[in-house]
Parts: sequence; C-alpha cells; structure tokens
Amino acid sequence: MLSAVLMIYLTEKLMMSTDEATTWYHEFIALCYTTPLLGALIADVRIGKFLTILILSLVYLCGNAVMALTSIGAWFPASVSTESGVTSYQPMVWGPLLGLHLIALGTGGIKPCVSSFGGDQFLKSESARLQRYFSMFYFSINSGAMAATFLTPELRSMSCMGETTCFPLAFGVPALFMVLAVIAFVSASSWYVKVPPMGNPIIDVTRVTWAMALNKETQLKDFGVRPLISIPGFYLFMVHVIRLCSRVLCILRCINLQICQFKYSKTDIPRRIKWMKYGSSGGC
Repeated sequence: MLSAVLMIYLTEKLMMSTDEATTWYHEFIALCYTTPLLGALIADVRIGKFLTILILSLVYLCGNAVMALTSIGAWFPASVSTESGVTSYQPMVWGPLLGLHLIALGTGGIKPCVSSFGGDQFLKSESARLQRYFSMFYFSINSGAMAATFLTPELRSMSCMGETTCFPLAFGVPALFMVLAVIAFVSASSWYVKVPPMGNPIIDVTRVTWAMALNKETQLKDFGVRPLISIPGFYLFMVHVIRLCSRVLCILRCINLQICQFKYSKTDIPRRIKWMKYGSSGGC
C-alpha cells in the first residue's frame, strides 16, 4: 500500500518539510476519494464499466511505474555523507508528484466500477452466489490492503542500488502486481457480461435543477421506467405540493390553537388573548 511509506518518502527522500509533505499526502488521499465520482460518470454515461476499468487501470499502472522509476536514485545527483560515507540520492519532485496524481486518478476511477462490474456477471436468480461474490470480493480487498501495509515497509527497509533504503522496490512490486492484474482482466474479456452505459442520475438531477432555476424545458429519460417528463409540469407539481403542505400546517396550527384555548378557564382572559395573538408557538 503506497500510503504506508508515502510520508517517509516525501520527508526523507524528497527532503520536504513536514508541513509540505502533509499537504501533498492529504491532497493525494482526497483525490483518491474524489475521483470515484469521475469514474462512475464516465462508466455510466460514456464507455461502460469494462473500458473504464481497463483504461483507468492502465493509468494506475503508469502512476506506479512513474513512482518506481523516479525513485531510482542513481538517475539523480548524489551526495556523500562525510561521516558515514553513504551515498544518497534525491529524486526530482515532479516525478513522484506526477505519479501520485496518476495513481489517485486510476485507483479512484476504477473503485466504483470493479465491484458493480462483478455483480453484472450474475443473474437475478443467483442472489446466493452474488452475496458470496461480494463477501469474497471485500475480503480479498481488505486482506490485500492489510498484507501490503505490512509488506511495503519491509521492502523499503531493504538495501539496493547502493542505498540503505529501497523505494524503487517498494513502489515497483505494486506496479508488477498491477501488470499481472491487467493481463488477467483482459485475457477473460470475451467471457464477461458487458452492460452498456445507461446514464447517470446525477446528471439528470443537475439538468432538472438547472432547468428549474432558469424556468426552461428539458427532456430526461428515467432509465426506461417512466416516459419523458417536462420541467414546467414538474415545477407546477412541486408548487402544488408545497401549497398543500402549507395548508396542512395552517390547519394543524389552528387545531393546536383551539386545544390550547380550551385548556384555560374563561376568566383567564389575558392568557387567552396571548394565545390568540401569538398563536401556538411555544406549546400549551
């Protein structure tokens, strides 16, 4: 798992300050949790889940390769410690940052598509097998993340290429596993059930909101469930619903007022006038 050694790499290898490294680290994590929206939109609207997984997996693979290659210190200027005589190399900052952004785009983009693409391979009558698939899927994901969390720091602590640490190995092993995963995914492509893109509700909701704000008409498909609707009709329907709710609230307010009036005696004139003047706000 990249995040297991990322802070160490940014501070000790790229010589970033703690504040700067923390900023880049949290930006990377934020992108990993933001890009799934982009991946879902691309899959649902344009090219489908299969091509989205394939293309963004290659992007993810390129990011891992860039991280591994740019961490090879022999390609960059060296500095020799006068005390220990150990040679250390400082990679250029642009390479790791480019790799991090590619990884964030790739891993976030395929995240909403992988599990749902696997679910597309089952029929509606195979609910038991589908449940077993999701259990195995999330068990494998979490087991792999746990194993990577323990394995990646061990790979980093090894000595290689004349240095006391081995970040190229720590970043290169995930890239190698990603190559194997892409090959396995593509080799079975002829057996997959590939559902064509059906549209995304987020886009339809955005179009409805925008059309209502501008008082324009637009046509939206509701995924084959209902016919097309027009925005002015929908707008008038919402107006009637709001008016109905307002009338119901007014009736309830009047009922509450009458109940509160009967709770007091006829001689309690000031209190009755207070309720008739200010209504039922505040309770009886």
